[in-house]
Amino acid sequence: MTLQSKDFTLKENKTVFDNGFFKIQNKVVSAPYLKEDLQRSIVQKKNAVSIAYIKKGDDDSVQILISDEYRGGLDKVDFALPAGHIEFGDPDIRAAAIRELTEETGYETNYENAEQILEIASSPGFTTEKVYVVLIKESDSDFNNGKFDFDHDEYVEHLWVTLKTAYEYVINGKITSAPSVAAILDLVIKEKDGKLWLLQVIQTGIYKLWLK
Repeated sequence: MTLQSKDFTLKENKTVFDNGFFKIQNKVVSAPYLKEDLQRSIVQKKNAVSIAYIKKGDDDSVQILISDEYRGGLDKVDFALPAGHIEFGDPDIRAAAIRELTEETGYETNYENAEQILEIASSPGFTTEKVYVVLIKESDSDFNNGKFDFDHDEYVEHLWVTLKTAYEYVINGKITSAPSVAAILDLVIKEKDGKLWLLQVIQTGIYKLWLK
């Protein structure tokens, strides 16, 4: 049997909570092969962007910008890639990523430098949220304006680390954000001079980083 979306019929979709930031909806769905209707409480919220902002270090290593801030869901300070919600006024995903990069880090870059590389469902059984990973390669025209536009209840610090260090943070549990983990493990980064950095998954049950 092959599951198909058309087999599932939405019987009820009731909003039970709405604080202007997210909604909780109680959904009831039926399908011919379910013994009982499927009932779920779904969190509906804005989609988001996660930004893989990279540059070449003085030693020719690829460096990536990571954020350090308090994560309420984890109740601790945690590393991740810079990220934020897509707002209604954003023309598209790349524009949202550039806006968030500037607001959170002060870095300004050109639209042409941004490329969407991943689409991630945060937790598809629980929320409608999708996170789009956008790769931005630093160009000569990029600069840091030294200004930040944090939310009133937000404070973020940033640091540049090598891609290898970011990978080690993933393996050691210092980076646990799903979009950040996916981006760091999946990125194939090609520098302007033709040097290729590959993240490969070795089928031995152990993840290894090979830089070539």
